Amino acid sequence: WFSSQEFGRFIPLGDVDFIFSSIDKIYTRHQGFYDRLEETIQKSLDNFNLKPFVGSEKELIGHVFDEFDQEFIDHYITYLGNVSKATNTLKKYRVQGGSGSDSFDAYLKTLEDIEEEKLEDLLIMPVQRISRYTLFIADLLEMTEPESTDYNSLHGALEKFEEIGKNENSSK
Repeated sequence: WFSSQEFGRFIPLGDVDFIFSSIDKIYTRHQGFYDRLEETIQKSLDNFNLKPFVGSEKELIGHVFDEFDQEFIDHYITYLGNVSKATNTLKKYRVQGGSGSDSFDAYLKTLEDIEEEKLEDLLIMPVQRISRYTLFIADLLEMTEPESTDYNSLHGALEKFEEIGKNENSSK
């Protein structure tokens, strides 16, 4: 969506790094999660068509959530701690950047017209994802038999996202 070099034309690179803090790491981890999830679902569907699942001896999806390790949590907590200040920093440069076609605000509006999203709205998306994951995992856990090999992985993932959520609430 953006190039730090392009943003660097308008604001100091240190502030660019601050605004986006660990978003690249979060994005990479989410992409890996989605790829593994898609692959796992496809394999499960293929296997189900060959031999329907019976009992709880097979792990279907829980292992995918092991992607959310302590490093992932740390990236999120860092992001949560910065997102409000980052949004304010971004707004400051929008205002300070002046007007005209060479301004930072004009540059952002061009990008936002292409992407149909304001940058400030995109910055908050990882924060919103936390509650969605928590609800999704809680629903999966509720539908998973405690004897299933998936149960422990899902339970662990739920605890991790609840931990992130607590940090989100305390950073407000």
